[in-house]
Order: sequence, then structure tokens, then C-alpha cells
Amino acid sequence: MASNCDRPEPEINAIGARHMAHARALPFCLYLDADGNFVHGTQGGLSVYSFREDLERVSKSRHASG
Repeated sequence: MASNCDRPEPEINAIGARHMAHARALPFCLYLDADGNFVHGTQGGLSVYSFREDLERVSKSRHASG
């Protein structure tokens, strides 16, 4: 899902404030599970390789917990 960083949905804003309060560089990327729970987050631009590593990390985390 995508959200407008200037006017994020209240639920997204709450997750970001709780887990990514330190983030300053756009874009913010919040990786959530199917229930909307925070799994991982990044800030700033990512290379293709870093983005792929994030997706693999989140996928492994999802498989380990479910």
C-alpha cells in the first residue's frame, strides 16, 4: 500500500510514530504483515539490491512466525 507522507492515514501515522520515530529521509518504507503489524522499516532511497534484501528479510520473518 502507499500513503501520502504529508497526510498519512491515522493508522499508518501511529505505526510510523511507534516504530520509525527516528526516520527523517524520504521515502519511509514500513513493512507490515497481513494483520498490519510492523515487521521492518527503512528510510531514504534504497538500491535495488537493498530493497531485495529487505523483501527477503521480511519474507523470512513471516515464514518463521507463521
